[in-house]
Amino acid sequence: MSATVTKTGSSYSIRDGYVSNYQFRYDSTVQDLSITNVTTFGYQSFYSCSNLRTVIVLDTLTSIGSYCFQNCNQLGSVQLPNTVQTISDSAFYGLSSLSSFNFPTSLSTVGSQTFYGCSKIPSATFSAANVKIGESAFSGCSYLNKVTFSSSVTTIGSYAFNNCQNLTEVIFSSSVVTVGSYAFQSCKKVQNFSIANGSSTINSYIFKSANVSHVYIGGTISSMNDYAFAYSILGDVNLNESSFQAISSYCFYQSKINSLYLPRTISYVYYEAFYYAVVGDLIFAGGSISLRDYVFYYAKINYIEFPNINNLYSSSFYYAQFITVTFTKDATSTYDNLFTIMAQFQIS
Repeated sequence: MSATVTKTGSSYSIRDGYVSNYQFRYDSTVQDLSITNVTTFGYQSFYSCSNLRTVIVLDTLTSIGSYCFQNCNQLGSVQLPNTVQTISDSAFYGLSSLSSFNFPTSLSTVGSQTFYGCSKIPSATFSAANVKIGESAFSGCSYLNKVTFSSSVTTIGSYAFNNCQNLTEVIFSSSVVTVGSYAFQSCKKVQNFSIANGSSTINSYIFKSANVSHVYIGGTISSMNDYAFAYSILGDVNLNESSFQAISSYCFYQSKINSLYLPRTISYVYYEAFYYAVVGDLIFAGGSISLRDYVFYYAKINYIEFPNINNLYSSSFYYAQFITVTFTKDATSTYDNLFTIMAQFQIS
């Protein structure tokens, strides 16, 4: 069967099942598209079709090129087949009228800024394995409220969900390899952020200026970069079932946390990890740790439960404020040095 593009009553045959680069660019006569037997939309294929309102692709499409529908400012509805695997950079950039969009079950690659500023998309579900979300892919999607990844995720790019003001739930059902810097910056209403398992790299500032009620990360955290949870307002953070060896420098820098549960695999807490942090309950599951200098510099912690402390610096608790300090059941170290240091700096 020949490939066809039907635009507002007129049909066009498409050679080799490919809508070529620029083919309908700036075509103001296009209002409604119905497309069959096409496998690829090229670069800027429908760019600036100023009167385009609906797109229905019935079958076979596998990829959408960069900037394909950018500046189609009247586009409100897109229906894609489940064969689509790739949507490239800025394909739907800035489409503030786009309110109906189905995410194909085969979709595994979303390019940079693909849905940037699509302020009316309500939810996104990814069913394919090894999903890659590009930088700023959903940045500014202010109506987006739920994102679900049903299988493995390779990358969540930097700023991927930046400033999604109504995002309430982010669910990773399987492994996540990398969460990029500022990925959820300024997301003010997140109730649940959950990574079930798998090896993860947590980059810097993932929740900067964000409010998150519940954070759960299981499995192995292979790397947690400096400033990972800095400048965040977090409710209950449960890392207890994950596995990582160190809290990086500035990890919780100037963050506010209701409760923080840390795994027994931690052996080091690095420089200024809790600098100016305000924490309700901070609980280490057990094991043994070494505290570097200025770890709790100007921190305010209501309740802290320490494991064994192998080593600490005289500056580890500079200007910290603790209300209650206890130790885990399996802690065997003597803590004369700890309390001497606390007394010396008038730590409560």
